Amino acid sequence: MVWQPTTIRRYIKGFPSSARTALVEIPFGYQNGRFNLIAPVRFGAENPEQSVVTACKYAVEGRSIYDSIHPARGAMQLLIVGQFRAKDQDTPGRVRRVFDEHSVKLFKMDDLPELIDEIRRTGKEIVQTEE
Repeated sequence: MVWQPTTIRRYIKGFPSSARTALVEIPFGYQNGRFNLIAPVRFGAENPEQSVVTACKYAVEGRSIYDSIHPARGAMQLLIVGQFRAKDQDTPGRVRRVFDEHSVKLFKMDDLPELIDEIRRTGKEIVQTEE
């Protein structure tokens, strides 16, 4: 049910044509309507602003992925499994707000059982293809 690692070509709007295409490695994914690409990200900076900068990078990639149609997988969405500093109650909310505006889903490490349950309930069998 879970997809094998691969490289996804994404197209970024608003960049010069030579810089519009980039490759991004996404380690996991599952299909449940949209093809959900799952990437682990560490938001461990002592300065919360640096975590927001990191979130902005993934938000731009996530919006680009959300707006793209993969030839084999169809519509896609980026899901981030975020690891935050212990006892940091503020940064996850700030990162989530950035992601919500760009159609990127955030699951904190504490939320991993919820993501696993979602994959079990809604995931569809994936046929491996050459990408």
